[in-house]
Amino acid sequence: MRVAVALSRHVDAETRERLYALVEAERADGSIEAEVALSWNFAEPGWLRGGASR
Repeated sequence: MRVAVALSRHVDAETRERLYALVEAERADGSIEAEVALSWNFAEPGWLRGGASR
């Protein structure tokens, strides 16, 4: 969830870096969940971008 939040356009750069650092530390400790979170493709559906049409 932290990686998804970090990718939000509403998150500032400092918060984004902090969230990624937390997940990177978990991955370094052997967390499979963190590994998946960092390698997962978080493509944003077009309907989530304001004003985007199909």
